[in-house]
Amino acid sequence: MDALMVQVPPFDVVRPELELVACPSVEDICPAKDGTLVATPGGNANDIVALLNCLVTLALIAWFVPPMALWSLYFGVLIRCKSTLPRRWRKCLMLFQGVVAIYNLMRQQSSLLKRLEVTESMQAFLTQQIDNNEELRAQLVWVESELASIRKVVVDAKKLLKELEEGMQVAKVKACWMEEEKEAAEAKCKDAEQERDQLKRELE
Repeated sequence: MDALMVQVPPFDVVRPELELVACPSVEDICPAKDGTLVATPGGNANDIVALLNCLVTLALIAWFVPPMALWSLYFGVLIRCKSTLPRRWRKCLMLFQGVVAIYNLMRQQSSLLKRLEVTESMQAFLTQQIDNNEELRAQLVWVESELASIRKVVVDAKKLLKELEEGMQVAKVKACWMEEEKEAAEAKCKDAEQERDQLKRELE
C-alpha cells in the first residue's frame, strides 16, 4: 500500500505578529490512479495531512520565533490544529508541545551560561585592575567608607522617623482624650447652668 507523502512547504511571514502559516498544496499529496487520496493504515488522508500541517507549522514557529514570543503564537496554532484533528492525534500534538518547550529551555540555558561566562570574565578583569592600581584601591576604600556612612544615616533616619510616628500617635491619643474631657466638662457646666436657672425661677 502506498503511503502518504507530504513535502515541507515554503513558509512566509504573513502578519506583523510573525505568524507563520504552512499549508501543503494538492500536488504535495500522492493520489491514487482513480484520483482519490491514499491513506495509511489507522487513519485517512485528510487526518494525516492536517497532522503534518500542524507539525510543520509548529516546527517552523519553534525554530524562527524567539523563545519569549513563541508561546503566544504556538498556543493559537495548537488550538486551531486541535479543532481539525481527530482525538487520536491530539496526544501527538501534546508530546510535540513538550519537545518544543524542552528545546527552548535548553536554548535559553545555553544563552544564560554564555552571559554568565562573560560576566565572570569582566569581574575578574576589573578585580585585577583594582589590585594593580593603588589609586583605584584607595578610591574603592573611600567609596566603601562613604557607603557605610550613608547606610548609617539612613538607619538613623528610619529610627527617627519611627520615633516621630510613635510620638504623633501618642499625641493623637492624648488629643482625643482631652477632647472627650472637654466635652464632659462642657456637659457638666451646661447641667449646672440649667440647675441654677431652675433654682432662680423657683426663688422668684
